[in-house]
Amino acid sequence: MKVALALWLGCMCFVTAFSQKKNITVSGYIKEKSTHETLIGVNIYIKENPL
Repeated sequence: MKVALALWLGCMCFVTAFSQKKNITVSGYIKEKSTHETLIGVNIYIKENPL
């Protein structure tokens, strides 16, 4: 019984460790294409990363 409980707890720790989201930081400037003016307060998204 103790072995089964220890195995179950070990599996739960393993699963929760890999199910957490990773933090990603993006930094830089967003500029308007034609005037090269820096845009303030814009939102970006990464195409390869569905939210």
